Amino acid sequence: MNAKLTELLPEFALGTLPPDEMERVAQAIDESAALRATVDAIGEGLAQNAAALTPVQPTRDVLARLMRSLGSVDRFQPFFAAMSQALDMTVEAVRTLCARIDRTGDWEAGPGEGIRLIHFRPGPALVAAVDAGLVHMTPGTTFPRHRHLGHEWNMVLEGTLHDGDRVYRAGEVFCYENQSAHEYSAGPERALVMIAMHHGIEDASAS
Repeated sequence: MNAKLTELLPEFALGTLPPDEMERVAQAIDESAALRATVDAIGEGLAQNAAALTPVQPTRDVLARLMRSLGSVDRFQPFFAAMSQALDMTVEAVRTLCARIDRTGDWEAGPGEGIRLIHFRPGPALVAAVDAGLVHMTPGTTFPRHRHLGHEWNMVLEGTLHDGDRVYRAGEVFCYENQSAHEYSAGPERALVMIAMHHGIEDASAS
């Protein structure tokens, strides 16, 4: 196993690597079962550490601020830095983008019932190369099977994404390679909200 790549896997799992590094590591993971197993173990460890934390009863004021933040754009703040780096956008621009998630009128119909989209322009380093958008899917909805016409970068913001045996949760980054084909579904618990950057997709329902 490549030691230098292994050192990058924790940051890959957190989505904090630069976009070009994310793509390079994602390609290496796709080609190595050992690297994929290590990434899965890191993700499981992070989840277990979070679950092991001792619950703390917040004060009334803290609880009130928390409940306000859960209904505002601030609920996405833990992801702003990683999104800013990946999208080549300022943190303030990322915040403005995420604020659109709660504006019903900003969404347009997607490629199936229960799927909505918001298209946006990423930063200057990416704008000419990729199609970027927010995706909203109601619980249990399946995005139709499609084929990628280039590399795709994704990040879950809310809910869970189910792709075969893989489950991606809020804050997780994952990539698909050129010519890969698949379908995925929103988890049954709540709506899925995610960011996708790709070079085009085509219908693959017949394949």
